[in-house]
Amino acid sequence: MRFTEGNDGHEIELRVGDTFEIALTETRTAGFSWNIKSAGAPVCSVLSDSFENKSTAPGKSGTHEWMFKVDGSGSATIELNYARQWQKSAPARTYTLRIRAGA
Repeated sequence: MRFTEGNDGHEIELRVGDTFEIALTETRTAGFSWNIKSAGAPVCSVLSDSFENKSTAPGKSGTHEWMFKVDGSGSATIELNYARQWQKSAPARTYTLRIRAGA
């Protein structure tokens, strides 16, 4: 399963052992990046974290992707913040996905 910006704020039901991906647009050339505030532990864990940008033009966005695995049953929240790391202000955007996992 793949979740994108359109799934922000949603709650999903999964089973222990399922894997899923979150893919969000990121503009690193403008200094912005997505960072995990909460990975949903202990219900979920991060299997991989990658960024791909096929364009070399300044200001073009790429895709930041995380692969998660459901490790146990229960409820969890994955929270991501989109910000410039050197700025101390609130994130420009946030992304939240609530997980309900069963056996």
